[in-house]
Amino acid sequence: MRLLARLTLAGSVLGFAACATANSTVPAVSTEQAMADQRRPAEDVALGAQQRGDAVLELANIQPGWKVADTMQGAGYFTRLFVTKTGPSDKGYAWSPDEFIRTKPVLYGESLDILSKAYPQEIVTLRSAFSDLAFPEPLDMVFTS
Repeated sequence: MRLLARLTLAGSVLGFAACATANSTVPAVSTEQAMADQRRPAEDVALGAQQRGDAVLELANIQPGWKVADTMQGAGYFTRLFVTKTGPSDKGYAWSPDEFIRTKPVLYGESLDILSKAYPQEIVTLRSAFSDLAFPEPLDMVFTS
């Protein structure tokens, strides 16, 4: 079952990444640099082996300049990694559905507030009903875990 989940994730990420374009004027951030980003909370660092953020970043191959959305972002583990890879001049998106926020306000609603305060120039947080999901610009990758 774990293999099936990994293959499904791989197909999803690669499908979205295949049509992305990179911004070659900004140097790429390595997976090791993203994983070592000092802005990541201790809880994220402790989850490294379990969440396999390094493997997801390698698979996604996010480049500077990409527009990336983390949907149903939870506490933002992957959101933080993605914005580190896209670079300081671009924005990542974290979106939570109203339906999730109502049932788990701390995990989905409050974490959006935490992300926007921790990364005010890099993360745009969005909330809407599932049926109203929309982003303000075309995206290079959409992710959920």
